[in-house]
Amino acid sequence: MTSRLSFCVLLLLLLGVGACSNQQLKDPRSVELAKMTYPEEAQPGDDMDIVVERKGGSIRLTNRTPAAYEKCVIWLNQQYVSPVDKLTIGAENKLSLHQFINRWREPFPVGGLLTPDKGYPVVLAELIDPATGKKHRLLVRKQ
Repeated sequence: MTSRLSFCVLLLLLLGVGACSNQQLKDPRSVELAKMTYPEEAQPGDDMDIVVERKGGSIRLTNRTPAAYEKCVIWLNQQYVSPVDKLTIGAENKLSLHQFINRWREPFPVGGLLTPDKGYPVVLAELIDPATGKKHRLLVRKQ
C-alpha cells in the first residue's frame, strides 16, 4: 500500500514540475523578455552595494544603498533577464528565479527534488539603471 502511495506522490510531483515549466512558456511576458538582448554596449557604472543571495528557487536582494530603484532591469549570468518594478532599501526584495527568462524563453534553471543537478548557480548579477542607462554589478554571495 505504501509503495502505491509513494508512486502516486512521485507521479504527481513529476506532473507538477512539467506543468510549471510549460506554464512559463505560455506566459506572454516571456515573449517580450526573450526579445531583450544583454546590453554589452551599456556604459559600466560603479559596483552597487546590493547583495544577491540565492535560496532555492528565488533570490533575495539586500539593498544597502541609500536609494530605492524603480523600473530597473536585473540580468543574471548575462543570459537571464527580469524587470523589477521597485527595489526597496533593505532586505525585503525577494524575486522568483522563474521570472528570469533567456532568449529562448526558458526560465532560470533552478533544479528540483528529482533533478538538483539541473540548477545553475548565480555567478553574476547586474542592474541596469533606467535613469542613467548604466550597468552596475551587484555583490553575489556564494551559494
